[in-house]
Amino acid sequence: MYNVKDSIVALATIPGKSALNVLRVSGSQSKYYFKKLTRSSVSPKTRYANIKTLFSSRSNRKIDKAIITFFKGPKSYTGEDMLEVSVHGGVIISQRIINTLLFLGAREAMPGEFSYRAYLNNKIDLIQAESISSIVGASNSLESFYHLNNIVGSLSKDLIRVKTKIVSIIASCERLLDFDEEEIIPKQTFGSLRTKLEKIQKNIIALKDKSFCFSEQNGCPRVVIMGKPNVGKSSLFNIIANKEHAIVTKISGTTTDAIEKNISLKNITINLIDTAGIRKTNNIIEKKGIKKTYQEIKKANIIIVLDDRKPRNFFSQKKQQTILLVQNKSDLSKKKDHKADFYISCKTGRGIRKFLTSLSTLVCKNIDDVYGKYSYSINNRQKNLIEKIGTEIDFIEKNIENNDLVVLVSQLYCLVDLFNEICSPTNQTDIINKIFSEFCIGK
Repeated sequence: MYNVKDSIVALATIPGKSALNVLRVSGSQSKYYFKKLTRSSVSPKTRYANIKTLFSSRSNRKIDKAIITFFKGPKSYTGEDMLEVSVHGGVIISQRIINTLLFLGAREAMPGEFSYRAYLNNKIDLIQAESISSIVGASNSLESFYHLNNIVGSLSKDLIRVKTKIVSIIASCERLLDFDEEEIIPKQTFGSLRTKLEKIQKNIIALKDKSFCFSEQNGCPRVVIMGKPNVGKSSLFNIIANKEHAIVTKISGTTTDAIEKNISLKNITINLIDTAGIRKTNNIIEKKGIKKTYQEIKKANIIIVLDDRKPRNFFSQKKQQTILLVQNKSDLSKKKDHKADFYISCKTGRGIRKFLTSLSTLVCKNIDDVYGKYSYSINNRQKNLIEKIGTEIDFIEKNIENNDLVVLVSQLYCLVDLFNEICSPTNQTDIINKIFSEFCIGK
């Protein structure tokens, strides 16, 4: 996919009106490009920020006064000689520098090519590479936190620890093969091998339990507003969202589908969902909307049960769900439901501030619970491979007494290959190319 012998250049920042832009250059000609851009006869000092005037090799005119830093491989992001050039913002200056470097023999980098070279040069593994791409597209602080954990190698290190235990078992079995021509597993070793495999299985289960899959969940707390028709769900939705997203009328059953918006509540992104009112109905559209409401309730982290008389917790929630019983239209009714948590009026704003303060506190607690529960982020590719490892270990455990040593060793080597496929696949060119092609240019 990539020609790694070329020297490559790309803009690493978003082009447009800004204070500065950063360009990256990687390849064996980086030092040569430094001298040409700066008209310097002296080789650049590594990892030193040079304030230099840059010149065009095509027109011999000045381009910009910039900060240009040379990194000597392998002590660079890609593991190759590199340049990082900080120039003034806008489109013109950065493009003129890129044009000069193209004139001198460099080529424009393809998406993900810098990280691909870092991967090839063992600066990062595939888990770190995928997290580098993901952290750029992170939509909330939770995603950013866990992807950063992966970038510094937390998940990779724990996977390697488990893989090392399997390699140790393989080494023990290989030694037995050297001394046993019949290739039979001695009875006294059955218990020991099974115990070791059970411990490894526990490690895999713990690793999976501590992993948050952002491809299945986006990390934002899901806050669902539910209740009967015409109790003010859409009005409350608009108040929390601080914008009129949902249609509000006096007609019951206006909302026939779930309306979802990502909003910021006290600088925390949440998924806020308005739902169809729950009631007995023969209307086919309403029935589908009510079914969708119950689906959203199951996925929710926080459920706001809204009613204008007696909000009730009339369903069985999961342990991690928080229920808020809210009585609306308090401006019309003087009778309070003493089991309600909050009394509000969407029309007058009564009790809204107190309610929103409590809601934001619960959202923060929900985020803190997630931080406390998980240690890593994984994507579907990694999740499927970890689950496959667990399945294979379970199979080996159940059939260990029926296998001879050669079969067992072969199965264990297959396990090691699965671990390698997560971090450093050797024969998965299509997968690797697909992963890096989804990066942004300059990364």
